[in-house]
Amino acid sequence: MPAGCPTEAIAAGIARHYGLGPVDYVAVREAHEEAIGIMANVFGETIGEKAKAMHFQLGGALVTSVWNAGRFYSDKVTEARALPARLWNDGRDEDREGV
Repeated sequence: MPAGCPTEAIAAGIARHYGLGPVDYVAVREAHEEAIGIMANVFGETIGEKAKAMHFQLGGALVTSVWNAGRFYSDKVTEARALPARLWNDGRDEDREGV
């Protein structure tokens, strides 16, 4: 399993967090594996192995972009939730912004 792919438990947690229905994890993985296999077979011998590798790297770049956008958004949400707690806590001066 590629390092960037969530496990079935993580995918279910993400769906719950966003109020979505359960994810058919196995069907999604099988569909992606089939699509990648079909693309590789369509190329056949018409292009070389290097060209195939480049094509699939482009697909990987798209996935990485989406993954990083999600992480960026998640980090910003976490920062926004933490900000009021730091500003409203009178007992912790070290958390306050300077003048």
